[in-house]
Parts: sequence; C-alpha cells; structure tokens
Amino acid sequence: MKSVAKEMKVKGKHLFHPVRLALTGEMSGQDVTKQMSLLALASEDDTAVNAEAADVVTIEARMEKLKGFCDSIPEEFRASKQVASDDAANKSKD
Repeated sequence: MKSVAKEMKVKGKHLFHPVRLALTGEMSGQDVTKQMSLLALASEDDTAVNAEAADVVTIEARMEKLKGFCDSIPEEFRASKQVASDDAANKSKD
C-alpha cells in the first residue's frame, strides 16, 4: 500500500476508500490490509481455496484497475505532498 500511495501520490482515505471499493465493492468495512492478506492467501497456488471455482480476482489484477482509477483522478483532487505531510503530523499528535 505504501508503494502505491507513493507512486500515485494519493494517501489516507483518498487511497484506502478506492482500494476497499476495488477489493469488496463497498466504501466502508473491514481493514484494507487484512482484506489484502486474505486475498493474497486465496490467490496462492497451494491453498484450500479453489481460486478458479471461487472466481478470485488476483491482487495484481485489482491493483492494475486501482492504478487506472487513481490515474483518472484529476490533479486538483489529489493530496499535495504538503497536505499529506500535515495529515501525518496531525495523526501522530492524536
């Protein structure tokens, strides 16, 4: 997630909400990191989940769709580096 955030220059809820939407079709719900871990387990070759029968979409395929979505966000709606830095500073104070 950190590498996607850095590459796309999108952070916080502006990243996690679309990722959650890409993973689940919902804008709110369980922790995105946990969802990605479960998806990674289901996508592995040697697992109890039959990915083909369950129609599992791999993390790679989902991330490509997410990157396409992030690329489509107009620059004026992306968090600037200063805003992201300020957000991080404010969170550490909480």
